Amino acid sequence: MKKLILFFCLVGGLCFAKSQRLWLSELKQEALSEGISADVFEQMLANWKPRVTVVKLDRNQPEKRLTFEKYRRTRANKSRVVYGHRAWKKHGRLISDVAKEYSVDPCIVAAIWGIETSYGNYMGKFPVIESLATLAYDGRRAEFFRKELLLALHIVNDGHVSPYRFVGEWAGGSGHPQFLPSSWVEYAKDHDQDGRKDIWTNLGDVFASISNYIHKNGWQLNQPIAVLVKSNKAIDNSWLGFSNSHALSFWKKVGISSIKGSPLPYSKDKLALIQLEGGPLVLVYPNFKVLMRYNYSVYYAGTVTYLADKICKRGGVF
Repeated sequence: MKKLILFFCLVGGLCFAKSQRLWLSELKQEALSEGISADVFEQMLANWKPRVTVVKLDRNQPEKRLTFEKYRRTRANKSRVVYGHRAWKKHGRLISDVAKEYSVDPCIVAAIWGIETSYGNYMGKFPVIESLATLAYDGRRAEFFRKELLLALHIVNDGHVSPYRFVGEWAGGSGHPQFLPSSWVEYAKDHDQDGRKDIWTNLGDVFASISNYIHKNGWQLNQPIAVLVKSNKAIDNSWLGFSNSHALSFWKKVGISSIKGSPLPYSKDKLALIQLEGGPLVLVYPNFKVLMRYNYSVYYAGTVTYLADKICKRGGVF
């Protein structure tokens, strides 16, 4: 006999395959079995109801294609550069000291901070656990978000953040670096060794966590991120993309050179050639792909690179 699945619907036409009461009961048993206290669970979820806004945002993410220049202008505009200079003047020494411990570029750390939360000025307004519970209950990516939800409950249970500060963007990223709970588990650091990995209020922990993220994903200190290039012949489309990476010698052989006329920086790694929409032809080095681990977008990696160069007032790639 086929199982009969009852769908429960909210105002606005969003329906779920299990009653909220049953779902919460099962979640609570799983949370308690992992060592989360009943008091924490009740405090965070006793009055929870699925947030229609979160589900709608998840199902209706914009697909409009932007050019690289337009994307960059919306995320690294003049005001964000100005605020970046102020943030660097105030916190640059701490950022540099922390970045040095992880052998990463402090300007990149500052730029990621700037793009993710405008240097901590806007970290989102959605209660993280309520948002993750909604997405776990929704079912579209239930397994993924259920794991994130349980990790979020552990973060509160272990005292790393107070419930009222645990807010972020609608999909569960939070703190200055906008880490999902799983990223917090893997990359967050207790820089001042106070027993908490506080990416919400402790800037030392924030900068150490961002530094650790790019360090653990393979950052190569004092190595290039990308080079704007030109070709002395028509571009063969089979050259483009990360799946078509080649040694530097190949790119020289087929006529790829720096638009500045300087020699292409050496790398022992294979390099990819990409064409940004409405933007330049770029030879991509391993550090560029490290930035894409933070946000899997060539536009994001290019914009972080651009903002880092602006914050530190150094010669830029883009």
